[in-house]
Amino acid sequence: MVTVIEGTIPSDGDIGILPIDWGLFGLGFLIIAGIAVSVGFVYANHHFHWLENFSKSHKKKKQIKLKEKELEGNKFESLIRKSKELVNKGKELYSKELFFKATENWNEATNYYSRSIKKAPSSQYKAKIKETINILREDICNAYVENGKKHNLIAKKAHKAENIQKAQKEWNSSIKEFQTAKEIIISEKLDIPYDHLDAKLKSINLNLTQLDIEKKCLNADSKLEKARSLQNEDFKEAVTLVQNSLLEFSDAKKQAEKQAEEHPEFQELSRRIQTKMEITRNFQLELQDKMDELIGITPLTTPVIIEE
Repeated sequence: MVTVIEGTIPSDGDIGILPIDWGLFGLGFLIIAGIAVSVGFVYANHHFHWLENFSKSHKKKKQIKLKEKELEGNKFESLIRKSKELVNKGKELYSKELFFKATENWNEATNYYSRSIKKAPSSQYKAKIKETINILREDICNAYVENGKKHNLIAKKAHKAENIQKAQKEWNSSIKEFQTAKEIIISEKLDIPYDHLDAKLKSINLNLTQLDIEKKCLNADSKLEKARSLQNEDFKEAVTLVQNSLLEFSDAKKQAEKQAEEHPEFQELSRRIQTKMEITRNFQLELQDKMDELIGITPLTTPVIIEE
């Protein structure tokens, strides 16, 4: 049984509890929070500057190392050593007939030798390096010539096998190599005669002209063969193909005859084309006779008999 004691409810003051001032409490909280944020900002700012300084320091050390490496690379001994390595590598490639790769190494070697001239300890060293560069340029020139010969040989074999496209490609490559060798001789004023290069270039250009004529003949032959296969299926197309074949043979023959005026070796080619043209004309006459027969025209060579 609960006994209720009647009377007044005691106030906070009566029981020893002080009243809370909420405005003052909020202000204090804001002050503490502000201090915490300020401390965090200062710490973060300090940490950021530390990272920034560390990054700058690391970058500077890296730049110093690169500079040291560059200075080491620019030393006379280092440049000469690198040049010799490239020269020897080029010789090895040349012996394996990898002429283009050899020229790449030797060209790079000349660059290192050229840089070493400025670092040379005496005029005697400079003169020796310049002499070495000239010898190296002669080797580069010879490598281009040998590479040109290599392409020329491949082209001749392809031509013999009637691979016109490959022969044309290889002869164009050969011209490029011989022309490069000639340009080096002239630009570097090397003591190397290049008359033989002019002769090779002239010869290969004639080969390319011959290829062009032969390509026209091959196209004409192809049209003639197709006409033969179509004469019983598509007569009209066969006639057109024969006409186009004759036009191509005629164009090829004119080109061969023009070359034969200065180069007698083209006379034989011109005669072969003439023979092909005669064969094509004979087939054209056969087609004409078939056409006459189809439309009922009596050949003039057949005597006409009139009955009384």
